Amino acid sequence: MDNLKLWYWRPILPILIGVWIVAIFAVRWFAPAPPAPQTPSSRLQPSITNPSALAGTPTCSARGCHGGIDATPNPDRCQQNEYMQWARDPHADAYRTLFSERSQNIAKHLGDKKAHEDPRCLACHTNLLLASLPQDRAFVQQERLFGVGCESCHGSATGWLAAHTAPDWRQKKSRYAMPDLADATVAARTCAGCHVGAPGRDVNHDLIAAGHPRLAFEYGTYQAKMPAHWRPSKKSDAHLWTVGQVVTAQAALELLAHRANAGPWPEFAEYDCFACHHSLTQPSARQAPSRRKPGTLPWGSWYFALTRDVAGPLPALDVLEKTMQKPLPDRKQVAADTAAVLAEMKKHHETVVYENSRKRILDRLRTGTLAADASWDSAEQLYLALHALKPSSGLSDLAVERAFAAGFDGPLSWPRDRRGPFQPSRFVEKLKLLASE
Repeated sequence: MDNLKLWYWRPILPILIGVWIVAIFAVRWFAPAPPAPQTPSSRLQPSITNPSALAGTPTCSARGCHGGIDATPNPDRCQQNEYMQWARDPHADAYRTLFSERSQNIAKHLGDKKAHEDPRCLACHTNLLLASLPQDRAFVQQERLFGVGCESCHGSATGWLAAHTAPDWRQKKSRYAMPDLADATVAARTCAGCHVGAPGRDVNHDLIAAGHPRLAFEYGTYQAKMPAHWRPSKKSDAHLWTVGQVVTAQAALELLAHRANAGPWPEFAEYDCFACHHSLTQPSARQAPSRRKPGTLPWGSWYFALTRDVAGPLPALDVLEKTMQKPLPDRKQVAADTAAVLAEMKKHHETVVYENSRKRILDRLRTGTLAADASWDSAEQLYLALHALKPSSGLSDLAVERAFAAGFDGPLSWPRDRRGPFQPSRFVEKLKLLASE
């Protein structure tokens, strides 16, 4: 019987082997050519209508990539645990925040869409590229669960995902569209897109009135509060603070120009909240005298509180401030004034700004010529500045805290809703006395 089976298969076996060989050659012959190596000119650029412009956060999370438990001991390489560190970051929960009670109430007050479906919310609480895509796509639904994922800050990975694993990546990195977030200026601009605002990512007065927190961003402080998934910066706190002041002021100006060209006007989010939301009783700390004339609107109280003290004299900013303090600023005039300020700020070389800002603030504090007034925003910015500039400011942390305590009428306790007994004018006056000692 066994001999009979062998006799049956013997003439067929060579035919089967021949068919197998022919099939292999046919596949190799007719298969499409492999894709050409990626070059800067052939990279797939991000497209608002193409979800494949994003590789997706999971592509970074493998243990052999950035999902390691422990950091690598080699200081010349990435830590390879960046994904695990980022998972502890509030940015990872940004999308889930849209399901919170507060977010639901904001959406209810706006009266149109649910927070997790509203493009205005998704633009900052997920990747910007996802906000205008059909939300029923499987890729979109997966990626938005990662909140502000890797490519939200590092850019679309489709152009550099394979290339960035090469040993010589640092030498050829500049050829690819990957933001260099090790550069404090680039990093601050990336953060400002959401934390200050930009076209399509504008937290205007409508959103604030609905319950969204006001955007008051200070780069150095925010970075210090995040669980770092990056190597420690070699730059000083003073450097990071100064970069943040310049970059956020520029971002605020660009947003103002956009608001002046489109949308409700005047945009109340440009002004100090306490200008309207204050007690009508007397005495009132929030109606304390300042350098502004009575009847003028307090504009730029946060982002421009110390701009002149950091970047030097800015005559165009003085002109813009006067324009914005009018009850109904002219849109075209605001746009022109804003362009003039941006051009003026670019004239100040960054290295000069860094060197001067450390000494300029203390000198102006001593002489009483500090541009910042005695408003809440100015006092808060000044408090953060003196802590960041302390290596050369001449004021210790203890001295700053003594001035802070002097701003209270009663026991030292920061008012949770910013309506307590703290008086910014007392804080500033005490700082001047301590700086003169």
